[in-house]
Amino acid sequence: MKLKLGSYRLFAVGIIMGLSAAAIQAYSFQIQPPEAFGLAFVGHPNNLFGWIANNLPWVNTLVNFPLHEAFLIYPPLTIVGVFIGSGIAAARSKELKLRPGPVRNRFAAVLLGFLVINFGLLWDCDIRTALLVGYGSVLGLIALIAIAVGVILATVYLRARARRGAL
Repeated sequence: MKLKLGSYRLFAVGIIMGLSAAAIQAYSFQIQPPEAFGLAFVGHPNNLFGWIANNLPWVNTLVNFPLHEAFLIYPPLTIVGVFIGSGIAAARSKELKLRPGPVRNRFAAVLLGFLVINFGLLWDCDIRTALLVGYGSVLGLIALIAIAVGVILATVYLRARARRGAL
């Protein structure tokens, strides 16, 4: 069965469904939205590290790392699963090759990686940000605009470097 709706109709259906869900939640049930916490490649490794450290007897007496309440009992093994699954998929398709990256300036690579991971820990995931905007978060809107501006600037920078033949 094929879905033969134009793109405008699909957009209209999405808007109607989103507004209906928001109206029902806001005016019928008087409930708070659930915390937006999905698969994140910054937050989940952070929670995995915290869970492991909190469950080591010689570490948890010294410091107790904060964890997301979803991971108080069981560790977030989603990141481990993603790496194992992607490794198996790459090996089965004969694309698994370990090679050095194209980093020329190692200090800049370390500095940029440090900034990316710290900004990621500060705000977390872009999907979470979009979900928070959907729930009306002004701070989420500011963060989503900052993410979009960063992506646009990075794209312009990489295209300019590619034109010069630097990549």
